[in-house]
This record gives sequence, C-alpha cells and structure tokens, in this order.
Amino acid sequence: MKTKPTFSVLCKLQHLSKYFLLSAFCFLLSTSNILAQSITFDPEYCVPISIFPWTEGFEDNGLELPHCWEQQIINSYTWQWTIVPDSIGTPPTAHGGNYKARIYLNNAALPIYRTRLVTPVFDLSQLNTPVLNFWYTQKAPLSIYYKNSSGGEWVLLKAIGGTTNWQEEFLLLPNKSTCYQIAFQASFNGGGKYEIQLDDISIMEFVDVELSAILAPISGVNLSNSEPVKVLLKNNGGKPLTEFALQLELDGNHIVNEIFTDTILSLEQAEYTFDTTIDISADATYQIKVTAIAEDDMVSSNNSATVTIRNFVYNTDATLSNLSVSEGELLPEFNSSIFNYSVNVEYCIEEIAIMATPSDTNASVGGMGTFSLEVGENIFTVTVTAEDGTTELSYTITTNRSVNVKEVTLSKIYLYPNPTAGEFKVQEFKSSRVQNIEIFDVYGRKQKIKDSKQNENAEGEIIIDISHLTAGVYFLRINANIMKIIKYE
Repeated sequence: MKTKPTFSVLCKLQHLSKYFLLSAFCFLLSTSNILAQSITFDPEYCVPISIFPWTEGFEDNGLELPHCWEQQIINSYTWQWTIVPDSIGTPPTAHGGNYKARIYLNNAALPIYRTRLVTPVFDLSQLNTPVLNFWYTQKAPLSIYYKNSSGGEWVLLKAIGGTTNWQEEFLLLPNKSTCYQIAFQASFNGGGKYEIQLDDISIMEFVDVELSAILAPISGVNLSNSEPVKVLLKNNGGKPLTEFALQLELDGNHIVNEIFTDTILSLEQAEYTFDTTIDISADATYQIKVTAIAEDDMVSSNNSATVTIRNFVYNTDATLSNLSVSEGELLPEFNSSIFNYSVNVEYCIEEIAIMATPSDTNASVGGMGTFSLEVGENIFTVTVTAEDGTTELSYTITTNRSVNVKEVTLSKIYLYPNPTAGEFKVQEFKSSRVQNIEIFDVYGRKQKIKDSKQNENAEGEIIIDISHLTAGVYFLRINANIMKIIKYE
C-alpha cells in the first residue's frame, strides 16, 4: 500500500519578492525511513545574516535592489526606491563607489504616500551592542524602523531631519534577536519635490571609547614642572578595546600622543597615566585636554575631556631675617642659616623677651614673647612656617641664667683644696649630710662631674673630680647651699 508523504517545514521562509526555498522531509510512515528533499526556487535564498560587520554599498547588483532587499509600498501609488548611478540625484555622486539607493517624486497633485526600503533579515544574537550606520541625503521625511520577529510590528527608531549633503548616522539597535529587520521609510506629504538618497549601510558592534574624566593633576599649591596626567576611560561599546591613541594638550598646544595598550572590556572602565609629564609650575591657570582616538569610534562627542586648574605659587621661605633677645647677646651672632644659639645672663635677670622677623612677610612666626627664666638652662624655640603652610624651620635659643653668688653661706660643709687642679674633697658633718651635689659655671650652665666617690680613709668625706673642666670659677650646689670652687690648670 502506498503511504501519503508528510512534509515538515524546517525553518521559517522569508518572503522576498517571488522567491522561496522549500525544505521538507518525506516520511514513509510504514517503514520509518526518512527521505530528504529540498526544492529551491531561488539560489540566493535569504539566510539570516550573522557575520558582522556587514555593509551594503549598492555596488554589486547593477541597477537592481540587492538580493534579499524588498520594498513595502504602504499606499496604492507605486512610489519606489531605485538604485541609481553617479550623475543622478542631489548631490549627484554616491557617498562611496558609483551607486546609491534613491527615491524621488516631484508632483504637486499627489496625496500622502509612504514607501519602505527593507533590509534582509539579521541574526544579531552574537552582537553585544549592535549599531546601524548609514549615510543619507534628504529633501523628504525619512524615518527608520525596526522589528525583531517575522510577524512583529514595525517600531520607530528615529525620524531624521533634512540635509542636502551626505550625512552620517549611527543608531543603536534595541531588542536584538535572531530575526531582525530594518526599514528606511520615505514619506511624501503632498506637493513639491521629494528626494532621499542612501549609501554605505552597515551593521556592526558598537564602538565607543569615552574619555570620562581627567583625574590628575588638580588645582593646588606649588605644582611642579613634571606633573603626571591621569585620565579615566570607559568602553561603552560591545567589544573589548585596546591599542588606541590618547592625545594630550596643554593650553591648546599638542604635548604628546601615547598608545593605550591594555584592554578595556565592554562597559568597563580603566585609568591611564601618561608617561610624559607636564610643566605647570608657574603661578597661573592651565587648561588640560585629553582626547581618545580609537579606530571605528562611533561617538565623537565624548572622546575628549578638558579641565582647568589653578596653580598657586606660595613662598617656601621659612627663614628669619632677624632674631634678637632683650637681655644678653646671641652666641654666635645671628645668621638666617644658623639655627642654634645660646645666651648667658646674670642671676638678677628673671625674664627675657625674644623677638623675630621672618624673611618673607607672608610667613608666620611662633615662639616670640617674654618668658620667665629659671636658674640654669632655659630652652626656647622660635618656629617659622612659610607661606605655603608646610615648610617649617626652627631656631633654638638656650638661655643660661647664672646662680646667685650671694647665696653662698657658711655651713658645716667644707671644700679643700680650693683652688684645685682637679680633685677636691667635700667634708660633711652629721648635721649637714650631703644629699646632692651639682656644679655650674658662672653663666649658670650645669657641668658634668667626672667622678664622685666616698673617701674610704675618712668618714663623711666625698672626693669630687673636675679635672676635665677648663680653668675658671665654678659654683657647687650642695643640698641647699652654694659654694664657690676655683679650678686651675
């Protein structure tokens, strides 16, 4: 018995003019054998285009529409797109090559008409951010539509204004799918001359490098003659970006072009610091501009960033032009590059005033004023902070107030020999046991005792060694008493 074959369509057929492809399986139900048969009515069957970038320049099919393109005449009047050579249209030359798509009408009596030039089907599933790029001229309303399924509705992508010269347009394609088409719709609104021309239509991955910001340098104080320039980059496109140029300008003058060699993934950011530094050391305002130059970049409006910075040059001088005291005199004599001084005053001087003048009038000085003096060593510090607020220098004054010789009293403590060449003895009695011994010069500066020990041969006697001191008059403070000792060579 003969079995009636059953046909199963393997894919949706795209209707383009009068051509079809029919692929079917003939199933022999009784034997489970499968016979495959393809009937092709058009050798240029329109398989969805999935290799990108894709470009149509209308150069390969003479005056006919390219394969898999079609026209949709929305109104009854047959107003059609045609492929024309150079010398026809305004402007007459194609944007690229020798041919272009054109629709034209000059009739004041006709009503409103709409005609769409429809692209082949595209499979955009492999593109991250698909974009449509084309060139056009127009003296009629031009609208771009898309749909993302064979039975879907056309959705307006953009309505474009008029231009008589070739103009480039980039449009991101939303809602990508495996069955995606684009339509260029021309509109005739009645009366007058209408013309639209199209050329070099492409679909590709969106490419856009954005120069988001200049991160450094920023306005500041005492910027240098070798400041680094750091920028923030963003890849707004659908594929990784690498090997593109970055151009640096300062006050309108080209400084350098450097190559960004790292890779920025889609929708990611990266920082870049120029190897070349800039001189912004003068007290002035500067304008820094950086431009990213990437091949096939589709958005020029975000390729550059400009920043204006101000360099405030403040004095770093933190020296003094004068330093003086109200009592005694500075030793050594004041010099702005000498930072340590001593002053010797008599016991009767109970306070001292310190005056200082900065070399730079915008510098600030701390540590001036009138200060009380203790007997012996008194240390005072004068600090100068430069105009820049960070540079600082300190001048130190060590003031030595001498002991009160009149305080030397008779006591039950005796010194001998006095004068001495080095060692002398301190004889104490039970009623005047020695608790502490200190030695000062005539300026009240405490001196170091070389050695101090009990005399093993005499009870209550201490041996003091000052052989290391220079010859002169010294004062011993023993407990609360002051006693004079003379040292000779």
